[in-house]
Amino acid sequence: MTDLWPKFIGEKPPLDGSKRNQFKNAFRRLWVAGTLGAFFAALANNIPTHVRQLTGSLPITDSIFDRSLRYGYLLWFLVYFFVSNLHIDDSTVRYRDIVYDVVQSFLSLTSLYFLGFVRPDTSYRLGAYAITNAGILAICLLAIAWFRSQPKAKEYGINRLRWAGALLSGISLLLALLGTFGRSLLVAFLILQLILWALLLLYVRIRSDT
Repeated sequence: MTDLWPKFIGEKPPLDGSKRNQFKNAFRRLWVAGTLGAFFAALANNIPTHVRQLTGSLPITDSIFDRSLRYGYLLWFLVYFFVSNLHIDDSTVRYRDIVYDVVQSFLSLTSLYFLGFVRPDTSYRLGAYAITNAGILAICLLAIAWFRSQPKAKEYGINRLRWAGALLSGISLLLALLGTFGRSLLVAFLILQLILWALLLLYVRIRSDT
């Protein structure tokens, strides 16, 4: 390919590490902005529809409970995705960072679909909780596999937060796969989600100050 380049295309530009890094940073910024925009669009477009659908086929209390949990997961993904890219311009970007951003945005947006924020007329019942928690589990495990050796991850306990997130989402995934839809199961999801939020707020505190 090196010999064919000047013959068929023209003079080959020299590799420039700083230009490559600018390109990767620009891609990450664009990707993150697009994903966050999708989250905000989901919030703005679905709130009126979901309010009208509260009664549905469920008792009003369960319907509100179920819908609140779904919004809780959406906001969790929104905050996590924003904070995980808080220092997007601070360091040299590796292709691994880009792949991780693409994977976690794909998992997040897939979860939004199954949670009913892309097609409001769908609910997927326990399938929505299974897909969503499988996505959180995959994000945690991938972060552990790829970023566990980073100084901040070891020094400030980020790896512990990731392992805890993997455990909680794994438990929620098992409940969604094996449980029966009802108020008691929704309460269990609520408790696990609140703990996930506590872990995320600790992560926000670490990322915002380091």
